[in-house]
Amino acid sequence: MNIQRIHVESENPLHHWDWLNVKDQVVLDLGCGFHFIEDGWDTTPDFFLKKGAKKIIGVDPHIEDIEHFRSRLPESEFVKDCVLSAEHLNQYLLNPEVQAVKMDIEGHERHLLETDETYQNIRNFAIETHNRNLFHDVMMELIDCGFKITHVGTFYPRVHVS
Repeated sequence: MNIQRIHVESENPLHHWDWLNVKDQVVLDLGCGFHFIEDGWDTTPDFFLKKGAKKIIGVDPHIEDIEHFRSRLPESEFVKDCVLSAEHLNQYLLNPEVQAVKMDIEGHERHLLETDETYQNIRNFAIETHNRNLFHDVMMELIDCGFKITHVGTFYPRVHVS
């Protein structure tokens, strides 16, 4: 298996998600909020639209972020929600409109392991996990669903010393 290894240096979507193919696709952006975005960085919805996404379906528990996106990007959909179960996650992942998924939901990606779905409508997944065991289990689950792992990123934040 030919896997490209990526060194992620920040929360900047350019570092985190640049390799995700979204051109002409509806992107489910789970964790679309911008509370860690610094000046000069795009939010993930803006980033994916600039990369040619057809539409964003954004989900985040922060109402301020959702209202911001709803007012700025009316052609896309934004929902205030927090994914707390496999059934809840599948409400979004099984949407036949969704073709690409960016999942940064702070550990709730584990709900992928609690379902028998294969997500045949989805062409591309990008998932951030927060520990090695969860990373391994999610990767194996996606392989079992028929996905090919093409990129693995490791977070190496820049260290500034003076």
